[in-house]
Amino acid sequence: DMVAILGTYGFGTGTSMASPHVAGLAALMLQAYPTHSVDDVEAIITSTALSLGEHLPNNDTVWGRNAAYRAAAVALRAGYVVGQVTRQPDQQPLPTALISAYDHLGDPVATAPVDELGHYHLALPEGRYDIEASAFGYNPSTTSDVLVQASTSITLDMQLSPAPAGVLWGEIRNAETGGPVSARLSIESTPAWTTSDPQTGRYSMALPAGTYTLTVSQNGYRRSTADNVVIVVDEATRQDF
Repeated sequence: DMVAILGTYGFGTGTSMASPHVAGLAALMLQAYPTHSVDDVEAIITSTALSLGEHLPNNDTVWGRNAAYRAAAVALRAGYVVGQVTRQPDQQPLPTALISAYDHLGDPVATAPVDELGHYHLALPEGRYDIEASAFGYNPSTTSDVLVQASTSITLDMQLSPAPAGVLWGEIRNAETGGPVSARLSIESTPAWTTSDPQTGRYSMALPAGTYTLTVSQNGYRRSTADNVVIVVDEATRQDF
């Protein structure tokens, strides 16, 4: 969590540091517009925060640094875009999707998460925006020139199609005995992960084309990492641990 100190910024950690800042911001917003609901306040705070990480939310700074002026300004004349993000072709919700709004210059204005059912609630000042839905492993989708008006809510559902992918596979085994190990394989800087089979040690997962760092972890074992693993569309890449 970041705190303003004499015109600069310093880092502090813990809910005892974060809670009073968020509570103070909520108070400012409700003073500006007392009839906002709890959902409205949450949507405005998360939508107007200044991102401090590559992925949102993240484990270090969650949604980023509170932007009190932006949040209070939006609270005065907020409009809302709501909807659901699903995947093609089975229309299932995408709980890892992120919604982003861009102004006419292409600059990011606000972001919003989706819940476990793919629903989102984005707060914006009046204006026209390009609204993008994105998720790891899927092609992003953008709806252009969306008109947002104060004190109104519009519904915008979005569907994402899978991005071209290759297959990552391999076996995870005990270095001393050669026996199979059931372990968690994570793809760093992404939400992707899988678990190897306890009977065979084998794992398999689809990944978009790119270069990745893989991490294997399991209680009782040293963590193992593989860097610069390249995934090629429609090809299988083997990586054993």
